[in-house]
Amino acid sequence: MITERMRRGKLYRFRHGQLLPPNPPYGYRYILVSQEGGGQWQIDEPAAAIVRQIYRWYTTDSLTISGIAKRLSEQAVTTTTQRHYWAYASVRAILKQQAYTGRSYYNRTQRDNDSIGRPRKTGRGTLTSAENRPRPRDEWIELTTPVILDGDLWQQAQE
Repeated sequence: MITERMRRGKLYRFRHGQLLPPNPPYGYRYILVSQEGGGQWQIDEPAAAIVRQIYRWYTTDSLTISGIAKRLSEQAVTTTTQRHYWAYASVRAILKQQAYTGRSYYNRTQRDNDSIGRPRKTGRGTLTSAENRPRPRDEWIELTTPVILDGDLWQQAQE
């Protein structure tokens, strides 16, 4: 009962723009709810400059995702975990992140506990944890975030 009430309370606050998820993408910093103006993302300007550079390299310079990861690692740019090694998946996640354009979504997936024990799609064995499956589009909650990128640049990267 407590879990369900917490979930409903969070959904209410997300729907009314009072809260953003506490795990922002690279380029943002989360302001704690206990602080003034909390529960929101704030642009981390040094990291936001890196995000803009990644998009320029990908769209203008036609650098591959692996090439971008290698270049960031060579320049010793720190990741969110304060490491200097950039993985392909990290750069790809940044290039796919729509929050940089000012829009983000919450409540896009739901846990499928019935998937536990099913055979894995690849490899051997069975699933030991629940899978996430997408929710219908009308259940998504659109959130407003600070803008780091122009929407046209983001769209160009998606193409």
